[in-house]
Amino acid sequence: MVKNKKKAELPHPFSEREYIKTRARQLPLGKCYALGNWKQQKYSPVVVTRCHKQGTFTIGMFIVDMLCRGVTDSEYFFNITREELDDILKTLSQPPALMMEEIPYEVAHNLIYGAVAFAEEAGLEPDKTFAITQYVLEEDDETIPLIEYEYGEDGVHHLLAMTEEEKAKFEPILKRHLGTKYKITTQTEHEARKEALRQEAMEGVSYQVYRESIISRYKDEI
Repeated sequence: MVKNKKKAELPHPFSEREYIKTRARQLPLGKCYALGNWKQQKYSPVVVTRCHKQGTFTIGMFIVDMLCRGVTDSEYFFNITREELDDILKTLSQPPALMMEEIPYEVAHNLIYGAVAFAEEAGLEPDKTFAITQYVLEEDDETIPLIEYEYGEDGVHHLLAMTEEEKAKFEPILKRHLGTKYKITTQTEHEARKEALRQEAMEGVSYQVYRESIISRYKDEI
């Protein structure tokens, strides 16, 4: 009788997701980046890099809404080159005014996790992609110095809804967790507000030009 031969075990195929989840935190932290005016804008991509020995990078990219929703999207990029990292940073920048600038890791960590905690107060969870990308970050524990930032607007959550559908999706959640202590602005309202401010500024400039022309004529006559 022929004995059954033990089948050779096949190696498991490599999984980037599994690597991120189990080994990303073992890589040394590299540089971190956010838009230069993130404190004022309260909305910014945040990039955290991890360094491989061969000079490449694994990075986490997080879209952070400090006004209401926390991490609205995130993505990881595994084992990319310096040139690819530079291209990502260039794509995320909005020249000439808004450029991705280097920030300390502690700032990036507190910015991300602070926004997540603020959103959770309103019943809003981070985007599902955060279940993986969070492993590019250090664990959120006492080893990371706590830095507190101002979230929301005027002390309340302020949802900037791109569409009426988005407003309809999130408003019941906000109302259930916050009562009446929240704001919602749709994209249309936001654009109208920006236009009103622009017109106000233009009127101010026109008045200033008119005033200066009168003063100039008056001086000429003297």
